[in-house]
Amino acid sequence: MNNADTRLPAGTVLAIVSAGILSFEICLTRIFSIQHWHHLSAGIIALVLLGFGSSASIMAVFAPFFSRYYRLAGWLFIFLFLISIPLSMQVANSIPFNMLALPWQLEQLGYLAAIVLCFLTPFFFGGAYIALIFMQMSHVFGRLYAVDLLGAATGICLVLLLLESGSLENAILLSMTLAGLGLCMQSNHWPQRLLSGVVALCLIYCSWQFKLINVYANDFKELPVQLAQQKARLEWQRDSSNARLSLVSSPAQHSAPGLSINSVANLPDQWHLFADGDSRQALLANVTNFNALRESLLFAPYLIASRRPNVVVLPSNQHWNAWTAIAAGAERVDLISDNRDYLKLFTTPNAIFDQFRLPELVEGRVSNPRAFFERGHEKYDLIVQHISNYQYGGASQQINYGVTREALRQMWRKLTPSGVIGIFVRQSEQPREQLKIISTLAAALGSELGQLSHHLIVLRDWNTSAILVTKSPLQDTHISHIKAWSKRWAFDIDALPGLSAADTNKFHVKPDNLAFHAIQALLEDGAGYQSNYLYQIQPATDDQPFFHHFFRWQSLPQILEQTGERWPLFVGWGYLLSLACLAVMLVLAWLLILLPLCRQPLRQAVSGNTLACIRYFACLGLGFMLVEMQFIFLFRRILDTATLAFAAVILGMLIGTGTGSFLVHRFKIRSDYLKWFYLCLALMVLLISHGIELFIDLTNEWSISMRFGLVAIVTLTPAILMGLFLPIGIRLVRTAGPGVTAWAWGINGFASVAGVMLTPLLAIHFGFTTIMLVALCSYLLAVLSLPKSLGVNT
Repeated sequence: MNNADTRLPAGTVLAIVSAGILSFEICLTRIFSIQHWHHLSAGIIALVLLGFGSSASIMAVFAPFFSRYYRLAGWLFIFLFLISIPLSMQVANSIPFNMLALPWQLEQLGYLAAIVLCFLTPFFFGGAYIALIFMQMSHVFGRLYAVDLLGAATGICLVLLLLESGSLENAILLSMTLAGLGLCMQSNHWPQRLLSGVVALCLIYCSWQFKLINVYANDFKELPVQLAQQKARLEWQRDSSNARLSLVSSPAQHSAPGLSINSVANLPDQWHLFADGDSRQALLANVTNFNALRESLLFAPYLIASRRPNVVVLPSNQHWNAWTAIAAGAERVDLISDNRDYLKLFTTPNAIFDQFRLPELVEGRVSNPRAFFERGHEKYDLIVQHISNYQYGGASQQINYGVTREALRQMWRKLTPSGVIGIFVRQSEQPREQLKIISTLAAALGSELGQLSHHLIVLRDWNTSAILVTKSPLQDTHISHIKAWSKRWAFDIDALPGLSAADTNKFHVKPDNLAFHAIQALLEDGAGYQSNYLYQIQPATDDQPFFHHFFRWQSLPQILEQTGERWPLFVGWGYLLSLACLAVMLVLAWLLILLPLCRQPLRQAVSGNTLACIRYFACLGLGFMLVEMQFIFLFRRILDTATLAFAAVILGMLIGTGTGSFLVHRFKIRSDYLKWFYLCLALMVLLISHGIELFIDLTNEWSISMRFGLVAIVTLTPAILMGLFLPIGIRLVRTAGPGVTAWAWGINGFASVAGVMLTPLLAIHFGFTTIMLVALCSYLLAVLSLPKSLGVNT
């Protein structure tokens, strides 16, 4: 090997390219969210790692060839990574993929596979460059791995800053710019660097000028449909790390959530706000007539709340809810959202949107709901919350911490003695969401209430259910008021003290009056009814939060019999798709792991230790990703947004792992110390997982930047220990040849893919505690296999 290959510039290029790869990974979560309804963050991480693993397998097969043409191959891989970013986006945009039609049109599976292959390409070439450097310079793997991870952490920070500045396309340009800079630095001499720079600038300029990297919502989402209406116009748009907000004026379209079918009131003037091209919300302009607001299902909680209530509105449809509270005579209204740009639209002075500004009694609070209640000391007369009903994509993995047993107890403590919790949920054709919420209410408040039925009201229209729980038992005046109002505005009652079947299912008729009978049976025999019901409706907890997953395998024959061709809507096909993807990925990963063994030199190099190598590096990849994903889920409760939790945990993991890798390189840490490192790691992970409530209490009054720093530091500490394992393993196998190094790196990548895809499935079925135990068992198996399997003389 040439001595020039070990100089600092090789590590510098590696750091720059890694920053470009990770920044594009973050951008891709936003691209998928805008184009295909769901950000698929777990799928994106799996896609990146699959690209790394498959490229490492190819590098292992052709190790002698790439070692011979190391410089040229490195330049070519960076160039292909750079050019594949705009090309993959253009090709993916041309694929007519409709996620909503996926269960019924088999060709959609082909379109989905094509999109996956498109976006796999940049990560394949980026991963090939990383594998090439590791393979060629395996004697300093610890240092290079540290540089790789620190560069990736830098890329995450840069792209988050750009996303917050308001443009996703600029963030994608950052990824291309970093790749172009790496291309220049990979060249040996200044003329070559100049030529590489010109090539990179031309590619970046063409991508920007010809809008090759622009991101649009697909034609099946709400935003494109509304923009196709006559005189519809996009008035304002802004990107952030949370969402792309788009504001549309359209005189032909009006929203009226929960409006009575008997209402003849004129709707207020309104524009529509879209989040990622979907989830339409009405922004009401110049509201002077409150009739439409009072004749909506959203007004129901105010019938039994205090006369001038203090109201808190949790995320979703907040502008309409705020005006509804004003129509009811609220004294104060707090709007809670983790999107600062969203709240600024109607809570701060703005020349463009001043017509939507809410009165001064309404205050916007930037926070997630759990953090807001944990940090606040106010008492409220009414807490309003909306729960979305997802029917598509990977939505079974969407988590809601707002309706867990612990969250509802927390809300309960924030109510005044006459307070009310109002939860609005979109209905499925067969009752699921509302039953799970009622089960959780019974589990959370049973000891406080005695009989939930004396505190519970459930109303519905054709699309939405309103679940109201009062802190004090319902009085006869409340009951008569609800009955009269519901009859006047044609809302059906599914639960109310003294209600009979004859009083229900009159206006929005449902077959067999399912909702009423299911709620009654659930209130009478909670645990028994939950275990026998067609869908999974057990109470949600912080360990097993409210997933949009209700499928039970034992109910499949009955569902097929009852629903026929519509069965995917009822079983949660996103969950089945996740299982299918995991199965396909495992088969593909196993084939690609075995592929390099077709070469006789590599097969001889690992002879007798093949399964041991696979076990060691696979256990590390699986355990690492399980810990990382669990931390992301856990720390969402400390930070105000899921994006900040993702960024803080990834940042801490990358810096910590990089530090551990550097320590192995610097101090030549011996492999027989791993069992002690494992014990320390297990203790730290257990303490962090079970100490989350302590962290929450500690940081209640902290600023968001201080909490972000704490999460990064807490994550960094066990990550340093996790960063010791892989470099030590690579040091033990690198003497067998560069191909073995690439092969081991690929095994680790494939197992990491499995860990990413397995985490939400484990959480759905068994909870986050199980994820932690599986992760620790994976590391334990790696430690136990190391001395025996690799024959190391320490």
